[in-house]
Formats: sequence, structure tokens, C-alpha cells
Amino acid sequence: MNLILTCATVCASLVAQDAGTLPDELRHLAAVAGNEARLVDAARAFDVQNAALANWDITLAESHQAAGEYDLAKAKLRQASARFELIRQAYDEVLARYPKNARANNYYGELLYDYIT
Repeated sequence: MNLILTCATVCASLVAQDAGTLPDELRHLAAVAGNEARLVDAARAFDVQNAALANWDITLAESHQAAGEYDLAKAKLRQASARFELIRQAYDEVLARYPKNARANNYYGELLYDYIT
């Protein structure tokens, strides 16, 4: 089983779910929501940090799978998927307020291309 493909599939299913209200991890965006540039910068910083952590989770999942620790591998993939979902929600928040922001649209497209679709 290709773990990155599995993670991408899980991420895609999360995208289909209704986001509802922002989770606690994204509440910091509200403090800068009135300033377009600062909001995009905050979302991007969150993206960079959490994508790195998600990639680490995927690496750990591959190690667990190679060691035959399938439950641990699945748990790490779920954790990576949850991180990518939070990033998606951050960009959804930005684009709901500033739908024509080129940087936010580009970053969101990168997320979708690299990790979700």
C-alpha cells in the first residue's frame, strides 16, 4: 500500500466534509482577519509549519509500516490527514474573506495539488 496515496485519499474525503466553525488551532486567524496581508501571512505560516509536521507523520508511518506496526502507521496517516485538513480550513477562511487574493489562491492550489488531489 502506498502511504502517500492513502493519505491523499483520506485528505480528499475530509475536503468533502462541511468545515463548520474554525477549530481552536485556527482561532489565531481571527485576530488578523481584518488585514488581508497579515491574514494571508498567518495562514501561510500555519501551512508551512503543519505541512512539515504532516510530512514527518507520513515518514513515521512508512517506518511503522516497514516494521509491521500497521496500527501505528494508520494513526500517523490519520494525524497527517488531520494536519492537511487544518491547512485547508485556514485557506478556506482566508478565501472566504478575500476570494481574489492571488497569494492565497496560489497557496491553496499548491496544497490541493501537492497533498489533497
